[in-house]
Amino acid sequence: MLSSRGMQHNALHSGGMVAFVVPACCVRGQFCMPIHIRNRSISADVADPGCVTPARWHMYTGHDQVVALKPQLQALVERCSRTGTMDYLEYFLQVPYFPSERPRRTFARSSALLAKRARVPKLLVKSGPKGLKAAVILFEYYAFGVPTGLYVSSDLDGWRTVIAPAERRSTVAEEAAEHLLVRGANLILISYNRSELSSPDELEAMAELVPETVLHTSSPRLKAIQMRPFGRTLPLCESFDATLATMGAHTRRNLRASQRRAVKELGAVYIADAELSLDEFLRINRACTYTVADRIAEWRYRSARSVKGGVFAGLRAADGRWMSFVGGRRLRETVAMDWQMNLKASGSLSLVTAMRALFLADEVERGMRWMRFEGGTTHSIQSAFLPEQATDLMFVRRGLSRKMLRYVGELLPTGGLLAETLLSDTLVWRGEA
Repeated sequence: MLSSRGMQHNALHSGGMVAFVVPACCVRGQFCMPIHIRNRSISADVADPGCVTPARWHMYTGHDQVVALKPQLQALVERCSRTGTMDYLEYFLQVPYFPSERPRRTFARSSALLAKRARVPKLLVKSGPKGLKAAVILFEYYAFGVPTGLYVSSDLDGWRTVIAPAERRSTVAEEAAEHLLVRGANLILISYNRSELSSPDELEAMAELVPETVLHTSSPRLKAIQMRPFGRTLPLCESFDATLATMGAHTRRNLRASQRRAVKELGAVYIADAELSLDEFLRINRACTYTVADRIAEWRYRSARSVKGGVFAGLRAADGRWMSFVGGRRLRETVAMDWQMNLKASGSLSLVTAMRALFLADEVERGMRWMRFEGGTTHSIQSAFLPEQATDLMFVRRGLSRKMLRYVGELLPTGGLLAETLLSDTLVWRGEA
């Protein structure tokens, strides 16, 4: 019979969170590195939202505590030239987490389902005489209801993670990480974005020069850094044709051709405000080319129809069948495309491309100036995206080697920022394995 300690160890290991076990040992032939599970009381470093002590970092845990500080956060983002970043705070805190693929290690797969919902928002704030001076929003992974000490950025691109003046974002990230590490954190991955201050050429130069410089001048707790270029935002012109002109010839031809074929072959009609029941939406989701779990589909349906400025558009064939959907949000002059789902079309017709063309044309006609693809896209349309760059900083507690951290990355479900960063070839490590 296992002791209570042994039962706790096996439960945590079978949960696929091997990075959280207490002792170093061998289970089912796999080596488990010793990473400490923190006591619950350690993560409860929480203060009343109305009583923030000046010049100190304080942490708020959970959706309600973070949202309670939204007015102060909105004032902070205005001072830091991040207008609109906090407008959908509640929405992004509730976005369900799900990996795009299964874990790489077979014995960890049974626990992946448990980990999908095990992310708790954490807000760290530092105040001054005139309100908040800086803020960092992270998610902490939980396993079986226990905080693991693994923290990851609240968004892929770093726009909503570190809220501070551009020149202080790396310093703020380091201070917040130190605050967590002395309270028992194991690993913190913080991403921030400075793209609004840099030209494309400057971004390329930063990607080559910054990692080594930062690693040699920052806290010894900083284990690795990565400069990650990406594109999410498409500038919209005064007309659909003018917008297409910013793209490559092949992309323009495909968008126009797919739009014409959908109308001609299916009698497709673009409906900006789709009306259908949740049950019907769930049935369509199960028949899509990339099906998601019912709980994810339900969240998509409810959030797109309830959030302020929500977008819930559909493509309907002449026989009444729904063929494609797009969900997102409109804010000021920007429309965000959060997700798209499509049935499989016959032949070579691409419903993905047809729907994007129709959605793009409709938003241009509405006068939108920017279209942001929150979920990312591998579509060729990304060639016209504005260049941006995120900086990933990885802070770890003493005793965790590069080899251990990469092993953790192999255990986590693929598709998540933490797993992909730990295994990235562009990650610059401090010291040897």
